Amino acid sequence: MKPDHTEPAPALRFKLSLPKAGGRQPESMVLKAYRGWRRGLAVRDLDVLEGIWKLFTDTLSPNSATLAFDAMAQFVRALDGCASCPLRRHPMGDDHLHPDEALVIGLISALQNDDTKAASFCLSALTCHSRCEEVEAAASLLAMALKVDGQTLLPASVELQPVAQHLINHTLH
Repeated sequence: MKPDHTEPAPALRFKLSLPKAGGRQPESMVLKAYRGWRRGLAVRDLDVLEGIWKLFTDTLSPNSATLAFDAMAQFVRALDGCASCPLRRHPMGDDHLHPDEALVIGLISALQNDDTKAASFCLSALTCHSRCEEVEAAASLLAMALKVDGQTLLPASVELQPVAQHLINHTLH
């Protein structure tokens, strides 16, 4: 599902609308696991990774927990492979959601809910064109491991609006 980069994209501002999840378990699980894996890999903190494992095993079947844990690791590593523009995140336990984290949750939601437009948008915003397939494959494994055990994220929507070029953040993947 590589985004089409054959023509120059117009300057766009996006609004990714995540439903008011109110601390729903599926969204919370994705956010905690994403933040944890990013932190665990950055500082080599095994306690954080054990916490993610416990989160998955307390919620998912043994097979799905193993698949979700491995898929999240693969997903984070694939995202980190585009090192020219590293993704940002808020610290563990923070109640705020960074825009990059919203894109991660949006991607998993879009894959679970068969929203190819939102998935394509999130992929193109999260990673460089050459890594989209790798990132999508890992995200798809995670999305399906959660969905199989009833942990389906609420649908997200993407709204694109043209904006003046001087207002654009010039970070490119």
